[in-house]
Amino acid sequence: LAAMASRTAALALMVGSLPIVVGAYPEQVHLALSGEGSSTYTIMWFNADDEVDYSQVSVKLATESDSAVVAGTSELSSLGSGYGTHHTVTLPKLLPGTLYNYRVENSDADVSEWFSFTSPPEKEKDETFTAAIMGDWGYLSSDERPWTIPVGGLASKWDATRTRESLERLNNVEGFDLLWLVGDASYSDDSFGHVTELLHFDYDNIYGSWMNWVQNISSRVPFMVSPGNHESECHSPACVLQPLKYGKKLSNFTAFNQRWSMPSVESDGVENMWYSFDWARVHMVSINTETDFAGAGEETKGDSGIYAAGSFAEDGVYMAWLEADLAKAAAAREAGEIDFIIAGGHRPFTDDEWCDTVGALFLKYGVDMYFSGHSHSYSRFTADQHDGTTHVVVGGAGNDEHPWADGEPGKRTCQEWCKNAGGASAAKAKARHDLRAKAGLPVGETHATTDQCKICNAGKRGAGEPAFFTDLYAYGLLKKEGQTLTWTLVHSVDDTVIDEVTVEPFSTTAESATI
Repeated sequence: LAAMASRTAALALMVGSLPIVVGAYPEQVHLALSGEGSSTYTIMWFNADDEVDYSQVSVKLATESDSAVVAGTSELSSLGSGYGTHHTVTLPKLLPGTLYNYRVENSDADVSEWFSFTSPPEKEKDETFTAAIMGDWGYLSSDERPWTIPVGGLASKWDATRTRESLERLNNVEGFDLLWLVGDASYSDDSFGHVTELLHFDYDNIYGSWMNWVQNISSRVPFMVSPGNHESECHSPACVLQPLKYGKKLSNFTAFNQRWSMPSVESDGVENMWYSFDWARVHMVSINTETDFAGAGEETKGDSGIYAAGSFAEDGVYMAWLEADLAKAAAAREAGEIDFIIAGGHRPFTDDEWCDTVGALFLKYGVDMYFSGHSHSYSRFTADQHDGTTHVVVGGAGNDEHPWADGEPGKRTCQEWCKNAGGASAAKAKARHDLRAKAGLPVGETHATTDQCKICNAGKRGAGEPAFFTDLYAYGLLKKEGQTLTWTLVHSVDDTVIDEVTVEPFSTTAESATI
């Protein structure tokens, strides 16, 4: 599409009329970085009609009236007939840092509204940018989706709308250039607790509704995602009792890998499970904390302990890929081609095994910052606590397992929070186990851990509590400006700054913070 500056080249890409499909409409539109050097976007969307097998995007420079048309692929939902189709179009290389307009199309009549995006900057260009980063973001609130089936350990009052509203305010003024959700999108696997009928299947509906809910953002900026434990499967009673109809079709991260298209091919990764990308002299690595290494949270089974999970590659392939990717990035930094290496994944480093494996690679190749979620709170560990890498746990975007929190930022210590709310994951797992046992359902292994509380002593080798902690609903903004990274935690309720830290390049391990 770099040739779109020429109307002749643009018109050469035009195709004939699309088929007429009645009752279908494109929705859930979202962008992801793709192409060599992260120079373009892949656009995905959903259509509720099973018969739609044509996918295309009309795209044009914002200053032009003529459109180019790029065709893509379509795929029937993994659930089969009656659950719609997913569509993917990867655009050719774009002019860097340029405003484009586009719409997605399944027929002459079934088209989306016109959206706009700014194409990625040149990989080597030293350009200021801001990335929104968070984890563990659910759908709506307890007012709109109260718990109707009691499950122990879950929040009676919760709210995911505050983060969306705050991001919308920022999005309206183009206040960030990309978004990275480090695992646990939508909490659709908890959907069974919000319906009036125990066996009602609502997983797919909630996932799709959440994606429409964030479309204003995901259609404007690349919306990058990493796998979390809530992506692993559907484990509602409907999915457990009807494995052939639902459970197995949604096991082992199937919905996650079908609904998103991250740049794994370009970065030699695997599906959406692990990959990397670049943005304005920053290399970003999405690591896999869930499968494909010894001790992974979903190493052989999903969250329910019933359905198989993992084995996306042969033993050792994932860790070998991670080292190779980091080594290549470190060499690029040494050659002056990039300034920072950033990593993101769902789970924080909470035990020595992580420090001895992935953490050792971070040290060896100089990873500047690592972002994670999983703990429904915010913790920041200094570079000194993790061998030069600043660790940030930003899992407080809001979800139905994250109790509403009021009060002054930083007032509660991590240990105080743990006593009240941090045991929710263990209580939930036990309650789910007991509920299934009482109903005579398979229960599998119970993942009753204290993962939420482990973060309270997650400095390397148990080297103390976080430098800063809060359980308020929040998300973060990472700003790259020259040789400096500035991380700001934003309160989702009133947009105020809760925590802020400036990180210098890894070799200096210098850090200063203000609150």
